[in-house]
Amino acid sequence: MFPLAIFIGGPTASLKTDLAFSIQANLPSFIVNADSMQVYENFKILTNRPELNLTKKHDCHLFGFMSYPKKCNVGFWYERSLSILKKKKIPIFVGGTGLYIDSLINSISPIPKVSMQIKKEVEGFYQKFGLKILYSKLAKIDKDYSQIISHNDKQRIIRGLEVKISTGKSILKWHKQKKKKNI
Repeated sequence: MFPLAIFIGGPTASLKTDLAFSIQANLPSFIVNADSMQVYENFKILTNRPELNLTKKHDCHLFGFMSYPKKCNVGFWYERSLSILKKKKIPIFVGGTGLYIDSLINSISPIPKVSMQIKKEVEGFYQKFGLKILYSKLAKIDKDYSQIISHNDKQRIIRGLEVKISTGKSILKWHKQKKKKNI
């Protein structure tokens, strides 16, 4: 009996992918990148991404498939990962982005997509007024969420504002919704 999936996590250059290659040599499996930086084609050296000939030889997926400045987030990666699962092979998820691995084990919150218009408005507000004012705005419309994140966490501040403006609900309410298990 084989496992449903294998997860290998750890810091950069800790030979995670080599371990995945070794496992794959002994099991009917394929490898899926679970590193948020190794998805980018131009960051090969910075991220210690395996050589192209190795990723092809070992049936690897989601390595170097995006061009910067296009952004990869956990939702996008999660959907791509689910779309490549093969029924007769074991997926080996390998990478240092714990949030990506956790999204597969525990799923992700069902937050509706935020329109590009709202994303542009929030980004424009940030560009014009800065992070301190952006955080103040979040604190006014979503006090509970603002209190559990850092006033310097640009990504979470922006996401919190986008979700609250778009849905009328705090991102915390979305996080509490029941998640569907996938693996």
